[in-house]
Amino acid sequence: MKNSPISNVMCRTLFAALLAWLVGILPVTGGIPAIDSTAAEAPERLGSLIDLSAKAKVDTALAFIGKLQHRVSDGEFIRLRDQSDSLFTTSGYINLESTDGQHLRLTRGEFLTRARYRQATYKLKKATLVLNDLFRKGPNDRWYCRSTTFHEVSRFDGDYPIPEKVTSVKRKPIRERAASGAESYWQIIELTLTEK
Repeated sequence: MKNSPISNVMCRTLFAALLAWLVGILPVTGGIPAIDSTAAEAPERLGSLIDLSAKAKVDTALAFIGKLQHRVSDGEFIRLRDQSDSLFTTSGYINLESTDGQHLRLTRGEFLTRARYRQATYKLKKATLVLNDLFRKGPNDRWYCRSTTFHEVSRFDGDYPIPEKVTSVKRKPIRERAASGAESYWQIIELTLTEK
C-alpha cells in the first residue's frame, strides 16, 4: 500500500495520542472527549501545544475550560488564555448554547471570561477542525500549505476526527511554517458547547 498524506497523518496523530495517554493528559474514554483537568498541564509535559493531535487539542481545550469551574488566579487565567492560542486558529471561536436557551457566538477571550465568572460546566456538542500540511514556499518567499477542514466533528476514531463533511484548499497562504518544524498541525476553528 502506497503512503498517502492521510495515512501518514493518522499514524502521527495515533502516535501523539499514545504519547499523550502515556504521560497522562488523555483520559481513557471513548467518543466525545471528557474533561480531564490534568490536560491543562500538558504544555509543561509535552512541549508545544501546536504539535498535539486533533483529539488532544480538543481534550486540552476542554481541560482548560474545566479548570475555570473553580476559582483561578488572574495569573492562571492569563496563562490558560494565552495557551489556548496554540489550540485555535486566529479567528477561532465558541458557539455556546447557554443555560437560558440563547445561542451565542463568542471569541475565545469572551468565552473564557464568561466561563471564569459563571463557573458552569460545559459539554462538547461538535467541533470544526483544520489540518494544515504540505508546506511550501511560493513566489516572494511566502509560505503556503494545504488546508483541510473537518466540519461538525462529534466523535473520533481513536485520535482521528470523524467529520460530517470535509473541504480542502490546496494553496492557503500562511505567515510561516509551524515553529516546531512539524510536517502538519491541527487547529480548532470552532467548538460548539452546551452550558449547564
